[in-house]
Amino acid sequence: MAKSKGSEFIPVPGEKMLEAIGLVAVKWSALEFQIDNLLYWASSPDDQDTTHVLNHFGTQQRWERLKNILRQEHSKHPGTAGLVALVDKALGIKGERDQIIHGLYSEPASKATKAEVVIITLKSHKVKTEWPVNRPRVLQAAKKIDALLAQILNHLLDHGERLGNSILTNAWRHKDRI
Repeated sequence: MAKSKGSEFIPVPGEKMLEAIGLVAVKWSALEFQIDNLLYWASSPDDQDTTHVLNHFGTQQRWERLKNILRQEHSKHPGTAGLVALVDKALGIKGERDQIIHGLYSEPASKATKAEVVIITLKSHKVKTEWPVNRPRVLQAAKKIDALLAQILNHLLDHGERLGNSILTNAWRHKDRI
């Protein structure tokens, strides 16, 4: 928010907290990129539905699509069940990530913790409230996301197929993908 007639940015809820929230956002972005790449490589190049899902659907739908493709087309590949379990784990973390990224603005008041937030309204009134997310919890979520990403990458190294010179070195590859 900006002060009236000024350009000073007022961080809500504070610099350190915003830094932690940004860390969760960046870690989640890397995880999302990794899993979306898995969907691309696991699907058939002729599958227009998956292309549409990748371009127009949310995280939950894209990752459910990946799990379905893995179960239907790659079930005999060693490690597929483990990869599906890791995608489920990512979906389990999604709710916590959503509360961290969007929670302050969608439901700022809570008795869950004593984390205090000052919200400045459009008329510059300061409203103190509680938010169920504190900095240690946000940093813990970032660590969880980072650990999950490492688990996925290690799983791909153990069970995935080399993809040539691409950024993503290993994946479950559809037989028709070059």
